Amino acid sequence: MKTQVYTSDSLQAPEITNFMDEQPQALLPPLTTLELKEETKVASETKIPAVIPPAHDEEKRGKTLVCEVLGDAIVQHFPHFSERLFECWSHLRALPIPHKCVLYFSAWKEPLTVAWSTQMMGYMNCEQVYEKPNSETYDVYVRVKAVLSGETWFRSKNDAIELTKLILGPEDYQKSLRSNKLRIGFVQRERFRVILNLTSLVEHVEEQYPDAIVDIKRFANMDLKDQVQWYANQDLIIAAHGAGLTNLAFAHECVVVFQLYVEGYYAPFYYNPLLKDVGGIMFEYYDGDDNNRHFLQTHRERYLARQQNIAISQDILMENIKQMISAREKCYENI
Repeated sequence: MKTQVYTSDSLQAPEITNFMDEQPQALLPPLTTLELKEETKVASETKIPAVIPPAHDEEKRGKTLVCEVLGDAIVQHFPHFSERLFECWSHLRALPIPHKCVLYFSAWKEPLTVAWSTQMMGYMNCEQVYEKPNSETYDVYVRVKAVLSGETWFRSKNDAIELTKLILGPEDYQKSLRSNKLRIGFVQRERFRVILNLTSLVEHVEEQYPDAIVDIKRFANMDLKDQVQWYANQDLIIAAHGAGLTNLAFAHECVVVFQLYVEGYYAPFYYNPLLKDVGGIMFEYYDGDDNNRHFLQTHRERYLARQQNIAISQDILMENIKQMISAREKCYENI
């Protein structure tokens, strides 16, 4: 089966029904040139995220950024929550002076309990609230929601870099930048989309690249900082499509990822734009008919498709690793 290198310029999400977030996100103007405007009826009706000024004097405002998190129960799934959180981080960084961060969950009234989400909010020093804040307590208000159709997760590459530095600390971040040895990381899921022949694949890679650092990682119950550190330490990453790839936000520029899709669950419009945000390169493998790569229409069909496991031949993997190394070298030449 053919593999393909991802370019996002013309990528569009497929027409589907019953997707987790139906409305596409409209990008806000850059905050560096943002003029606060009154919320309009058009913005409300068309679901366009609006930046809303408080109705009181400048000197009475609290230096607080409120990010209204749109979406209901889906925010409990940390990849979908991270879309909102990373955009909020970009807004926070764009403000000219330090601001407190408040996440207002307008459609979800229970505290988030997922460890990845709560730890990330802790690093960002964001408070979660479920009642709309009084306008006298903030001076910037934005709406953040799902990312679809090749849109960005961060507003700039530097936003991702600064978030990684915040979590790792300057010293560990610098140590992760480059290594004298090629670092190849395999991500193995605990269930569903498990790489069935991973052990033999890794053994073959170690034989062909004896000087490389080859690592297998399972992320269940792993602390967020350890997840961030692992992704920041890799040059090549091989992983089946899944929630752990949210941590591509912390990968370095020129990282190359080989993302494996099970049949019927081809979703390049999701993590590929995130990898592009950080300056990485995506390779893909589809475990099905290359001429009929598709994303199933209904939630039930996709649920069943996600339960498949996957195997990839040694020859296909090795050919892709060879191309990935070449792509990484060319990327560094262009920096």
